[in-house]
Amino acid sequence: TGRQELINNGLNEWRNNQENKPKPKGRHGKTEAEKTEDTYTRLIKQQREQIALSSQNTELAKMKYQVTQGELSSLEKSKKETLLHNAALIDQKNIAEQLKTFREGLADSNAAARERGNIDFLGAGQGDKARDRMKEMADIRADFLRQQRDLQRDFSRGQISEDLYKKQTEALKTALAERLDIQEEYYKKTDE
Repeated sequence: TGRQELINNGLNEWRNNQENKPKPKGRHGKTEAEKTEDTYTRLIKQQREQIALSSQNTELAKMKYQVTQGELSSLEKSKKETLLHNAALIDQKNIAEQLKTFREGLADSNAAARERGNIDFLGAGQGDKARDRMKEMADIRADFLRQQRDLQRDFSRGQISEDLYKKQTEALKTALAERLDIQEEYYKKTDE
């Protein structure tokens, strides 16, 4: 037990020495506490910037923040004006694209309504079964059209990128074609 006390005392003395040693400095001569403080300050700055920009979904609004309070505030006035002008042009292009997409969505909606209304006329001589099938197919198209309109609305609001919008639109078109094929196969099997 005396030996154990000696070992424990030596171990405690070594631990105390290790705890009281000055902390090694990093590459830039900063202690771990200073590095942590720098990281904290940087993160707070980034979060404040994100908060300030989160409600601003136009390029011009984001750029105005950057040139007045952000990283670009030290630029010359002429360079700031060029950046602001370019941001306004980007916004104009985005608005034009969103308007075009919106109009296409409206045209698709009108076409679907027209198709649904024409089914009774088109299927008049084909009987109830054929007319019901035409309505079912129109309902499938209408469901996909609703999804497309939701997607278009998200894009118009700037919630999704143009690239994602195009990819999802293409995926919807592919899924619609597949769904219509499945329905046609179902009709063929039930007719046998």
